[in-house]
Amino acid sequence: FSKFKRYLRDLPSLISSYPFKNPKEVINFNPYDNVFDLYIDNPGSGYTSPPTIEVEAPNGHPLKKGFKVEAEAVVEGGLITAINITQIGSSYISKPKVTVSTPDEEGGEQAVVVSALPENNADLPPLTIE
Repeated sequence: FSKFKRYLRDLPSLISSYPFKNPKEVINFNPYDNVFDLYIDNPGSGYTSPPTIEVEAPNGHPLKKGFKVEAEAVVEGGLITAINITQIGSSYISKPKVTVSTPDEEGGEQAVVVSALPENNADLPPLTIE
């Protein structure tokens, strides 16, 4: 609950920095259907620096725009020990695919990170302007 509350408090500043191209995109923006967390399924090995965490773009209604999940990994002793969310995602109807870059050291094992299920489905009929 506190993650959602913090997200709603920050929403005006997040939206003000979103690259809207026209008024239709503003109306069709979906701030709900959030992904708040990514989880380490396998910490991998052989990382000497934090790997890139790439998360699939919002996979909600095709006309609804949203925030893409962004995250950074923390590495200690060659393993990913934590994932810090730097941008909460929105407009996800299913778990997005997460890809972690390969280890720096030869013979290292690529880490596996998975997404939490989307939360806060407003369950409203789509209001779209085409």
